Amino acid sequence: MASKQLKKARELLQEQDTSAYYEELSGALTSYLSGKFSIGMADMNKQRIKEELQKSHIADELTQRTLALLEDCEMARYAPGSSGASEQAFSEAEFIIESLEKALS
Repeated sequence: MASKQLKKARELLQEQDTSAYYEELSGALTSYLSGKFSIGMADMNKQRIKEELQKSHIADELTQRTLALLEDCEMARYAPGSSGASEQAFSEAEFIIESLEKALS
């Protein structure tokens, strides 16, 4: 699921559809975590994500990067005058998902 959403986010990045891009990027990360922790999407929030990552003994740095990316996506979607879609955010999402996959497997 996350890989499909990342692919869609990549397309939106190329189209410079900033709001949709960040929504898809955030959705990919949240969906991945929802599946890994068997938590419904309705119950996924930053506090719950932080708790689940800590319970799974994920390194603090990776937990902070995960939460920071989710925060950045939220800010980019809703803050007026955001600078557009960022390749860096996409790379960060890929890194986080790959790192979590290794740590949680």
